[in-house]
Amino acid sequence: MSGTSFPDIARVDAHDKVRGCPIYSADDVRPDMLHAALAVSTVAKGRVTNLDVQVAGADPGCVGADT
Repeated sequence: MSGTSFPDIARVDAHDKVRGCPIYSADDVRPDMLHAALAVSTVAKGRVTNLDVQVAGADPGCVGADT
């Protein structure tokens, strides 16, 4: 087995990646852009019976917690 995975494909982006020059989707900032975070459950099987969003809605940076 060769040490090079794809020797016949030119890596035209390699020099930019090493220098930190490419623009990734995470680097794209737009006006009024929103971000999200996942909350992973530690319960294998369960049911949500109540969801209190009052504390989140009080945060000035929170959007859409008023439902």
